[in-house]
Amino acid sequence: MILSSIVCPGKSKEECDIDVKEMAPEKSLFEAIGNGAILGGKTALIVGAMLITYIVLPRN
Repeated sequence: MILSSIVCPGKSKEECDIDVKEMAPEKSLFEAIGNGAILGGKTALIVGAMLITYIVLPRN
């Protein structure tokens, strides 16, 4: 509800047409799960690399 009110606020008098198919590029549930897993893995890798960098930098 919060996200939908940000995308299409109810205070304007114009109607907002939101097409869910345009917002989600995935065609199937398995594609969405795979894309989410890849995105989560990339994020975890970046956070891990940053953590290692912050730990190693003060020692040099």
